[in-house]
Amino acid sequence: VVYVTAPFPYLVLVIFFVRGITLPGMEDGLKHLFTPDWGKILDPTVWLEAGTQIFFSLGLAFGGLIAFSSYNPIHNNCFRDAVVCGIINCCTAIFAAVVVFSVLGFKAHITYEQCIKERDSIRMEVLNLTDGLAIAPGEMISIDGHTEIPMPTLPKCDLQETLKNSASGTGLAFIVFTEAINQFPWAPFWSVLFFLMLFTLGIDSEFGTLEGVITSIVDLKEGDLDRFSDDIELMIGSRPNSFFLLCWKYISPAVMLTILGSSIIKQVMNGSSYMAWDANAGVVKLEQWPSWAWGVVAVLVLISALWIPGIALTRLCGFHVIQDEEPAWFPAEELREFHTVVPHKVTAVERKLFCIKEDGSEGLCCPIGGPPKENV
Repeated sequence: VVYVTAPFPYLVLVIFFVRGITLPGMEDGLKHLFTPDWGKILDPTVWLEAGTQIFFSLGLAFGGLIAFSSYNPIHNNCFRDAVVCGIINCCTAIFAAVVVFSVLGFKAHITYEQCIKERDSIRMEVLNLTDGLAIAPGEMISIDGHTEIPMPTLPKCDLQETLKNSASGTGLAFIVFTEAINQFPWAPFWSVLFFLMLFTLGIDSEFGTLEGVITSIVDLKEGDLDRFSDDIELMIGSRPNSFFLLCWKYISPAVMLTILGSSIIKQVMNGSSYMAWDANAGVVKLEQWPSWAWGVVAVLVLISALWIPGIALTRLCGFHVIQDEEPAWFPAEELREFHTVVPHKVTAVERKLFCIKEDGSEGLCCPIGGPPKENV
């Protein structure tokens, strides 16, 4: 799947790039993009937003990079990979910005021309003139030599101001850019292409995030806490203490389940709202999500979550939908000699708190007194 979803956004960006640079007004958008605002270079908020974007763009601190790198050979050049990924990310961001701002320049150009036409139309209706007479709004003017009317307020047409006030964040993708695409010939085709690109980008982002979660769960499942602690000891030379084991097995899952349960209860009791535009009142007001929207949310959640118990049930019935892979080579003996690690023996505390047995396996939960020694 990744062989399709990963290159597809680049293909769509290239198509939009070719289309964007042929649009009228694209040079205004590119000029706005590459003209620096030196007054904001000392604004810490700008650097905070830039750092946040880099973290999201590169997937830092999400666990996905660590999960992906765990499949690399033991002598893989991680420094080279980090530099190459950083360069590719920056080049992709600049290329995508060129595509977006060329289209935004086109939209601003269309808006500016419509503003000029509206202003000239008002002047023609009032004064039968289209030149720039310096008449203040509200000033009394004569239209036929006898009748005087107040000068109506003319719309202010400023191309740079239109570009500056363009939406950002999700509004840029779902409002401004989509509105600009509607001005294209064959607008439905471009809209479908654009949202397919957003869909594949979201899927690829979820691949990395889920890989970070799934890999850690699989690693813990294969050897439980004792084997996981052995792996950590081989890599850094010391075992994690009982506090970390307690957090990994009991505290963290309990806290996460509590947060999840309380958030679900809160959503059910208080409902969920969103901001919507009321065209009649001309204001933005708070609206409640309809009941069918909750059904869609439940379906989306279940589609992604039901695979976990589903695969477990198929394996319980003897069917293997996904075949087990051979474990990758790990230099356990070399690391054991390097750190002079002695094979760990299960302690009484580990038997009582974590129900770790002598063979390295463990139970889901164990009373504080621990299992009888003969059953361990």
